[in-house]
Amino acid sequence: MLKETVGTAMKRLRREFYMILSGLSADEEQAMGDLREIAECMEKNGYGKECVEVYKSVRRLVVGASLRRHGFDAKKRTTTWLTSDWDSVEKKIISWMGFFRVAVKTIFSGERFRSDYIFNFSDALKESCFSKTIGDIAENFLAFPCIFAGAVKSMKINMVSPAVICRFLDLHSTLSDLLGDIKTIFSYTSTYAVQKKATASINIVGKLIRSLLSQFESSIMKNTLPSAMSVVASGGIHPVTRYVMNYVVSIGDCITALSDIYINYPPLPETFFQSTTTGNSNVSSRLAWILLILLCKLDQKSDLYKNPSLSYLFLSNNLQFVVQKVRGSMFRYLLGERWLLENEKKAMHYMEKYVTGAWKKVIVAALPKFPATVELEAGKKMIGDFNLAFEEACGAQSGWVVEDISMREKVKNMIRRNIVEPYRGFCDVWFSTGSVQMSYFPVDIGIFIDMVI
Repeated sequence: MLKETVGTAMKRLRREFYMILSGLSADEEQAMGDLREIAECMEKNGYGKECVEVYKSVRRLVVGASLRRHGFDAKKRTTTWLTSDWDSVEKKIISWMGFFRVAVKTIFSGERFRSDYIFNFSDALKESCFSKTIGDIAENFLAFPCIFAGAVKSMKINMVSPAVICRFLDLHSTLSDLLGDIKTIFSYTSTYAVQKKATASINIVGKLIRSLLSQFESSIMKNTLPSAMSVVASGGIHPVTRYVMNYVVSIGDCITALSDIYINYPPLPETFFQSTTTGNSNVSSRLAWILLILLCKLDQKSDLYKNPSLSYLFLSNNLQFVVQKVRGSMFRYLLGERWLLENEKKAMHYMEKYVTGAWKKVIVAALPKFPATVELEAGKKMIGDFNLAFEEACGAQSGWVVEDISMREKVKNMIRRNIVEPYRGFCDVWFSTGSVQMSYFPVDIGIFIDMVI
């Protein structure tokens, strides 16, 4: 008779436990207290298992519904979009990252708090309720980054696109930032698989990022980047230079993630390049290597120009662009001021080579050696030689460009110093005699230089 009475009472408590639990909110302290009293009473009377089953069934429905509202099935690891396009997968990644913090900080930690509070009288019940309620759900949810990585590998997309690697760097950072919280929330032995899955997802995403960087390096080497085989007639910035530097700058905000990804990988041997880098050796040496590949390819492309002066202009423009991009990004701290200064100096050296080559005849013509007495015809010839050399130089450089504004001003000053000033003295000799008509005055030469450069 007593046993039946207790059983009936426990059934009532079970129903009450179910009803209170079904309407539970995070801020309902009174309800949480009532649930704890009911759970403790049921456990003392041998109905702990039934209490756990009720708790698990209700809370699993609540958690599952929360995940489904955000587009993630808690019961299975769906792969229906493995063959989808990149835009679809990227939207899914963005959605997952946006919900990930809520899932960890609110849903998962909330479930840990509830089970700890309601079953604080029994360590075994606390662990059992939490593990059975959310363990496999959290594990499946944390498997999505692995699915994202697998989806990208199976697609026919541009794997060297900055958008792809940047999105996965964001994903890696998002996972890494909350790994400590995951380890704290899922600290039970029975939920260790959740920690393991989170770590595995970080490692798999990191492996994909290393693979993407390797493919990017290979694309530069093999000239398979967009417009890699084109020739820039103006000697300006090559499309490959822009592509590579935009790629590099894009990943510059993710230095911490890159450092974590390459932390257990040795830096590239310095025998591959002259190391002038500072900071994290793994990441800085990898970046220096990518830039070295790019500069070697640019050197090869400069050989395609028939005019040596245009070749030097091309090298200067592109190297200066590389330096300015690095200086304006987070990578300036990794490569260091020494790297920047050395390559700026090299870019200026190339530009000086361009000036002396492209304007050599004009410079020579502007600095004739005057004898004590000069015949009129000889003077006319000197003027004619200068005019011809100047017009040929301007004509040859029609369409050429000095891309960097500050570099352009330096070039103009260099040309004025080597041509305009000597030409001014040249003009003074002949114009004062009034016997030779000048086609160009010094001010005209300055104007033409501004137009050409």
